[in-house]
Parts: sequence; C-alpha cells; structure tokens
Amino acid sequence: MEARRDFVIVGSGLAAVIVVSWAWQVRMSLQMQELAQGVPSWQWTPGAILATFFMWATMMVAMMLPTALPFIRTYWGLAGARSSQASRTSGTIAFVSGYLIAWAVFSAAATLLQILLHQRGLLSPNMSIAGTGLSGVVALAAGIYQFTPMKTACARKCRTPIGFFVARWRDGVGGAIAVGIEHGLYCVGCCWLLMATMFVAGVMSLAWMAMLTAIMLIEKLPSVGERFGGAIGWIGIAAGIALIVRSFAS
Repeated sequence: MEARRDFVIVGSGLAAVIVVSWAWQVRMSLQMQELAQGVPSWQWTPGAILATFFMWATMMVAMMLPTALPFIRTYWGLAGARSSQASRTSGTIAFVSGYLIAWAVFSAAATLLQILLHQRGLLSPNMSIAGTGLSGVVALAAGIYQFTPMKTACARKCRTPIGFFVARWRDGVGGAIAVGIEHGLYCVGCCWLLMATMFVAGVMSLAWMAMLTAIMLIEKLPSVGERFGGAIGWIGIAAGIALIVRSFAS
C-alpha cells in the first residue's frame, strides 16, 4: 500500500513537471513572437542568454521526460527489490535528475549554437534558419544520421530498460544520478540531430516540438522503433535534398 502511494506521488510529480514545462513553452512561444515583431535587434545580454538556456532546458524537459517514462518505471520496479521504500523514492528522483542533467548540457550547447547563428545573421526573427540551403543541410544531416552506427547504438540503449539497468545498475543516490546521466547521454546521442531541426522549423515552434516528441516516443518502442527511425531518416534526406534544390532554384 505504501509503495503504491509513493508511486502515485512520484508519478503525479513527473506528470506535473511535464505539464508545467509544456505550459511554459506555450508562454515563451507567445512572448518570442511578440518580441520578434516589436524589437528590431536582439541583444545577447547575460539575462537574455540565461533566458534562452532556460527556454531550451524546459523544452528538453517537456519533450524528453515523456520518452524516459518506461525507464523511470523500470527503475522504480527494480529499486523496490534492492532497497527500502524511502531509498527507492529518492533513487528514482535522483535517476530523473541525472537524466535531465544530460539534457541540460545539451541545452547549454543549443544556446551557444543559437547565439552563434544569430550573431552571423543566420536566424530569422522567429529563430529559424534564414535560407533554405542551410535548412536543407540540417535536415539532410538529420536524415543521414538516422542510419549511422552511433545513432543505432544509442537508440538501442534507449529501447531496453531492463538490459540497460542490469548492465549499469549502481546503488545509492549518487549511483542513481550517475546512471541517469548515462542514460541521458545515450538519449542525447540518439536524438541530438533531430533536436537540431528545431532551427529549421523555428526554435519556438510548438507544432514541431509536439511532432518531434511523438517521433522520439515511437522511435524508442522496441517493436517498431528501428523501422520507424529508418523511415524518419529517409523523410529527412528527401526533405533536405528538396530544400537544397529549392535554394539553388531561387
């Protein structure tokens, strides 16, 4: 009974974090649209850099935390057989924290990339890449990456929770954080170029965020994930070629 109560509490907390993150993204998207219309130039002050990082970090929570739920549920179950109820709860929270730390590092890198692209005049007011040629290169790269050994290896690690934990389990809160970081790094390795397509659709495009979340959820399914990932790869290649050809034609 106590285990069920704590699972409901942890699960409800995770659901609340996901909902709040999506709500924050909606708010940020509306604010960015107003800013793009009302401000002729964007100044990269420390406050603006921090806000951009927070935007990316909350975006990763909104998009990636739902895809990690099977791993979180599996961790909870395995921890119950190895530790006390309190340790299982704290360990699960630590695992989730480690997972999000990995995506926070990615968010910092994405923030830096956004600054560099903007300073070189390569971003439009809605924070999408200005020019179909470069957009095509990003889409093409994302499509090709779907077939690389690194993508395949990372994606497989993200589809098998039991196998992952059996090979890498570490006891204690510190161990849970380390395992969470490791799982997060595999997910970053799996999805980083798909995330880069946010610069093609527009960094604050809610529709593209929702579509990418659905894509990554399906990609992590053991039954159809690999075939689906291949299909996404071919779509990315076709879209990239089409955008590049369009850039030369215009």
